[in-house]
Amino acid sequence: MNGENVSASRGFTLVELLIVIAILGILANIVIPVVMGQVRRAQAASIIEDFLIFRTALFEYYRDYSEFPRDYYPGREPKDLRDYLDGRIRWSQPQWQLNIKYDWDNWKRKDGRPKHKRTGVLYGFSVTTENEELIEAIKKTYSGPFWYTLGNNYTFVIEPISP
Repeated sequence: MNGENVSASRGFTLVELLIVIAILGILANIVIPVVMGQVRRAQAASIIEDFLIFRTALFEYYRDYSEFPRDYYPGREPKDLRDYLDGRIRWSQPQWQLNIKYDWDNWKRKDGRPKHKRTGVLYGFSVTTENEELIEAIKKTYSGPFWYTLGNNYTFVIEPISP
C-alpha cells in the first residue's frame, strides 16, 4: 500500500445521514396514517360488536317482557339488562382508551310519541364521543342506521320514528 495507512472502516458523511433521515421521514409519513386508519377501523369494529351484543340482549329482554327497558344513565349499564348483558360491555371508557360513553336510549313516551322528535329515534344505543375520525370509521363499517342525534351522541338506531 505504498506505506499509506488506510482505515478499514469508513464513517457516514453528513449528506448520507441526511438522506437516510429524509427517507425515514417519508416512510413514516406514509406508514403512520395507514396504521392509524387501521387502529380506527379496529376501534369502530369493537364499538359495533358492543352494539350487537347489546341489541341481542335487548331483544331477549323484549321477548321476555314484551316491552323495552326504561331509559338509563349515560355511561352505565341499564339495571333491567344486567342479567342479559352479564358485564360484557364497558359502558364508559376513559380518554387514554377511546374516550367514549355508551347510552341506552328509550325515547318513547307513554303516549307512544317520541321524546325527541327531531332525532328520528325511538330506541337506540348511543355512542358519546368528540372523536370525529372514530365516528367516520363506524359509519364506513356499519351498514345499518347510525345517526347523529343530540350533543356529541351518535346513535345505532334500533327503532326509528314512523313517518
